[in-house]
Amino acid sequence: MSNLVNVFREQHDPAGALALAEDGLATSRSSGNRWLEAIFLHLLGRVALDRGDIAAAQSFDEQALAISREQVMPDSQSFSLIKLAFLAVVRSDPASARRHLTEAIDIARRFGGRLNLAECFSAMGVLASHTGQHDQAARLWGIAEALLGSLFSSDILDRALVAPYYAKCREALGDTAYDAAKAEGRALPRVKAIGQAVAWLAEQHAGAQKQEAGSTPASCIDRLRAVTD
Repeated sequence: MSNLVNVFREQHDPAGALALAEDGLATSRSSGNRWLEAIFLHLLGRVALDRGDIAAAQSFDEQALAISREQVMPDSQSFSLIKLAFLAVVRSDPASARRHLTEAIDIARRFGGRLNLAECFSAMGVLASHTGQHDQAARLWGIAEALLGSLFSSDILDRALVAPYYAKCREALGDTAYDAAKAEGRALPRVKAIGQAVAWLAEQHAGAQKQEAGSTPASCIDRLRAVTD
């Protein structure tokens, strides 16, 4: 049923996708299947985002995150955090995006989720593009592509969602510089690439702390430093 929801979405039938996702959620709840409940909450979040309802999308993903924490489902937890980070960027809330990505990277590193780790870097690229760091954005997307390889099309963040940030970045840099920055990210050795990406996020936290007089939680910095050790 979950695959059918995406079929309806791809056919630009939000009403059909919504009805099917709501039915799936009701079925999962009546059967007590918490894992399946989280999946349908994720799908409802995507349908809400398709409809432009950012508040509803965030609510569904926060509910999915709560279940993932309760049931100790690392992949689903990281999945939720990445989506919430993207929604934070859409809301022009980079501090929340950094906080969600910090936790998502920590989980992906500890539990070996290559897909989720790469999607963390894809979302970080969106954050970098949003804040005008276009060269860094392209480099992060190159790292994500290198990590995912043939899995790059099996993404957490729909390409349609990220495409405007790609276009903005390419326009700002120009085709040659954009392609060169992505190629630089793809060419980095895996360990070095991950280390550089995590270090960049830590630097964003540090910069925000200076500008906001310490409003960014120190625990975020501590977690990122632990990841790089």
